[in-house]
Amino acid sequence: MANLLYRDYFIIAVADLDPTKGTWNLTVDISWRIAGGRQFQMLNPAHSCNGKEEAESFGLKAAKEWIDECSTHDQLHDQCWP
Repeated sequence: MANLLYRDYFIIAVADLDPTKGTWNLTVDISWRIAGGRQFQMLNPAHSCNGKEEAESFGLKAAKEWIDECSTHDQLHDQCWP
């Protein structure tokens, strides 16, 4: 598991090995404060990685890119919601 605080967003990236396929499954959770609580966004970026550290580093990078694309003055654009 890797985590990072980036521009007031908390990112957690978790990579788990799928033993049947020999690939790393990556899940990234992004959370941030809003009035009255917290908001969350899950990402499942697809990427071919050679190990757990590489996969989790890729997950942190993907989350930072999502934040940079989807945030303006701490407000998220509507098109960034699934």
